[in-house]
Amino acid sequence: MYSSRKQGIDQERVLRLIAVIETGSFSAAAECLGITQPTLSASISQLERDVGLRLLDRGARGAHPTVYGTLLYERAKNIQEELARAANDLADLASGRRGRLVVGTNSGTAAQVACTTVTRMIATRPDLQIQLQDGQPLTDMVTNLKCGVIDLFVSPCGKSLPDPELQDEHLISFPRVFVTRSEHPLAQRAKPSIADLAACAFVYPDPGEDSYDSIVGVFERLGIAPPRIGAVVQSLEAAKLLIMGSDLCAILPRVAVASETKLGLVRLYDFNLPLHKSYRLVRNARRTLSPTMAHFIDEFRLVCDGLAWSRN
Repeated sequence: MYSSRKQGIDQERVLRLIAVIETGSFSAAAECLGITQPTLSASISQLERDVGLRLLDRGARGAHPTVYGTLLYERAKNIQEELARAANDLADLASGRRGRLVVGTNSGTAAQVACTTVTRMIATRPDLQIQLQDGQPLTDMVTNLKCGVIDLFVSPCGKSLPDPELQDEHLISFPRVFVTRSEHPLAQRAKPSIADLAACAFVYPDPGEDSYDSIVGVFERLGIAPPRIGAVVQSLEAAKLLIMGSDLCAILPRVAVASETKLGLVRLYDFNLPLHKSYRLVRNARRTLSPTMAHFIDEFRLVCDGLAWSRN
């Protein structure tokens, strides 16, 4: 009958039991363990007393586990294997070969570059698990970051984040240009002016967004009335679809329409105006920067550099 005494099972004795079962004899197990056979025999006997059950059948043909010994052996082997896997996983995590990362974005451009970054990372480290959460309001991303739902987020620089828990790093800046579809009436002119563009209807972001104020500010600084609102969108993809399917104009990141420009679907108008837009990386300052997080940040910067973005 199993002992009712509340005591732990000695791990060293269990390891010795495993050796006896796997070798089939006390003499072979003692040799493998580097101890004497009497020491091994005494250790197994004490283990049997500890659990109150006979674990081995001893005979002339060696030692064989009882039903109780088999159960303890199988459980102990599972624990051994899990510990070995845990050690490997810790080593992989520390080196950045494996890991899990959740990244938030609230901008189509940031999401676009983040996807490219993730593609580069998993190409060399396929065991990484990276989740992108796009389209969240800034307030939600801040809450999720502080609660540990996301590990970091990338967003346009704008509203300050006066929170001691958050570390705000200016990451990149990139140029924005005026964009129309390639068949737009203005696209047929050699050199349309900003005033010509301002006479057209524009695609705007939400009025409460910093991007809205920056677009209006461009025209106001030039003494030109801001263009009328033709459509209000909340995503970069929606803005591009509207531009390519109508005579609406927009101010968009150059990199965001690189593919459409190459295919001849849109025309860009660059007047060398201060239309750069900056992005920041935000993470929880109270959390240690993991190898996977550091890897993502480094790769994100490399992707930006490859797209000819300029960091301040």
